[in-house]
Formats: sequence, C-alpha cells, structure tokens
Amino acid sequence: MKVVLILSALCVVVRDHGRLLELPSRGSAWRFGFDTPRNHGNNQLFCGGFQNVTVELTANHLGYFEMRLCPHTDPQTAISEDCLNRHLLSLSDGSGTRFAITGTMRMVTFNVRLPRDVVCMQCVVQWKYNTGNSWGIDLDTGVGCKGCGRAIGGYGNRTGFHQLCVNNCSRDFCPSFTCACD
Repeated sequence: MKVVLILSALCVVVRDHGRLLELPSRGSAWRFGFDTPRNHGNNQLFCGGFQNVTVELTANHLGYFEMRLCPHTDPQTAISEDCLNRHLLSLSDGSGTRFAITGTMRMVTFNVRLPRDVVCMQCVVQWKYNTGNSWGIDLDTGVGCKGCGRAIGGYGNRTGFHQLCVNNCSRDFCPSFTCACD
C-alpha cells in the first residue's frame, strides 16, 4: 500500500513569512541523501513513527508552529478542519504540540510523532504558524504585552489578507476561511 503524504496550506491567510521546505517520508529519507537506515520497502510502511519537518522563516515573527494530519481518503472532496483537528501532531521530545519560535531562528527543523492509529492512502498535513510579535492584552490577566492576547496565525500566503485578519481578530471576529485567531 502506498502512503502518499500531501502537504497542504489550508485556509489561506496572513503573510506569515515562512516556507515549509521539506517533509520527506521517514522511510524514503535515505533516497534524498539523509543519513537514515535504508528501507527498500518504503512503499508499504505501517503506522506510527517520527517525521522531520523543516521550515524556512523569511521574517521571524516569534510564536509557534503546529502540525496537523488528516487521513483523507477521497482526493475528489475537500478536507475538513474537523478532520485536521482530530490529529494534532505531538513533538517527538514529548514537550507538547507547539514548537516555540525564538528571535534568532531562520531555518527551523523539528520532529513530530505520527499517530499509530492512522492509516490512509492520502494523508494531508497542515502546517500552522501562530505569530507572537503583535501587541495585545492577555485575556487572563488584563496586562498588555508583545505576544499577548489573540494570536494572528497563518496557514499559507495570500496577498491582502494580513490586514483583514489583524483588524478582524482584534474585534473578536475571525472568519475561519481566511484567518486563524486564538
């Protein structure tokens, strides 16, 4: 059974200044020059395991990354946010699901754990970048600070939507088809 991993930038939004560069299959990584064990049966892998993710930040806006997976089986239909939210991928070091971005990062590599209970002919992976450099009010404490309050997040790039999301998220109106406000 071939497992095809398709990268997807869904709910296209803000100018998050990042680029997902690679996500080769863990069993096929050796074919791309990685120092990993050779797996000549990489077209019939089973569930579970780990996956490296590399992101290039062209402008660092702090915050965090999350990865989600949808075991989508019908390429003729759109995937749903509900499907992606069922499989929020954990970091392989056990520290949670959010990979924190510091101010010096440009090329970012991290490792996620693939769920053991997922089998699919077409897995769709979503990369989410929640920025952390906007001024806001902490919803719990009422204190204002950089990175506090609602985060503006990006799933991909579409010209013109950055300001729309900034304006609408600050008014507690965040259209999910264009913005991600936490």
